Amino acid sequence: MIIGFQVEDARNIAYYLTRYFKGSPHLEENGKDIFADIFDNEADGRIRATTLEVIEEIEKAVGSPASEFDEATTDRILDAITDFEDSITERPSESQAEDAESFLDKAVNPAVTPSRS
Repeated sequence: MIIGFQVEDARNIAYYLTRYFKGSPHLEENGKDIFADIFDNEADGRIRATTLEVIEEIEKAVGSPASEFDEATTDRILDAITDFEDSITERPSESQAEDAESFLDKAVNPAVTPSRS
């Protein structure tokens, strides 16, 4: 269902799924839209459709709407979403990791330079 998406798009689907399952008890009563984002970016139609399809499949498999899930079920689904997101995350190259390590080292241990008075 989520095959054929670029990494960023798959991550966006995981993001919206997380928003839905974390906020599902409050979505119906407050009329919140998981796609209405603080960044004012409209979700791509394909991302929106796939997200809604995944939500429907999960709710169908569990046998109830997410707003009725118990805490254990919600936690299990959120863990699965996290596992999915971890599986699609691109790992940094060795060079990128070394650059990040060098940056952090410089930020934490700045070189002391004598002041010119």
